[in-house]
Amino acid sequence: MSVEDSLRIEAVDIKAFGNHLLEKDMRAFQELKDSLDFDAIQKALDIILACEGHILVTGSGTSSTIARRLAHTLTCSGVPSYFLDAGQSIHGYSAIITDKDVLIGFSRGGETDEVNFVAKIARKRGAKVISILENPQSTFAKLSDLILHGAVRPENEPINTIPLANTLVQAALGDILCGYINILKGFDPDEFGKFHPGGAVGKRLASE
Repeated sequence: MSVEDSLRIEAVDIKAFGNHLLEKDMRAFQELKDSLDFDAIQKALDIILACEGHILVTGSGTSSTIARRLAHTLTCSGVPSYFLDAGQSIHGYSAIITDKDVLIGFSRGGETDEVNFVAKIARKRGAKVISILENPQSTFAKLSDLILHGAVRPENEPINTIPLANTLVQAALGDILCGYINILKGFDPDEFGKFHPGGAVGKRLASE
């Protein structure tokens, strides 16, 4: 049976397929919970909170979406952060990195050329580099001051190529950092509301 035929058969019952995929998602989170190095998480928090410049968050492909999300949530938590487009960085945008900054990079295998280029520039500039990835033996890992390891094997989609559960695990690692920073900084709803007057959240905070 070809892969295409197998996918058609599985897709007939969307409920069975959906439940199967969600079970794999939950298994990925459980594996992360069981294996997470909280000493490394604490060190990452220390590096972020000691940063005198900006937090620059980078990634390529699906990881870039998670990187952009973390930059946004960190900034909303009172930690000035920017999404640094790895693709644009090889065309000069990496010049914004300084020795006062911290680079947080997302990469599945740690061998993405654009992300590794940014990491090399960051190291040359004297910035701290934190990697969130699957492969602790990769090029990106070797360029990092600190590694946050989040492995997902196998992936949760039918042909095992598109990182679905992996990006969820990456996002979860970012959420742990961001959520705990909120606690450490004592960033309360009133302060959050000053910078976030728009949308449903802003309206709710304004009415309280």
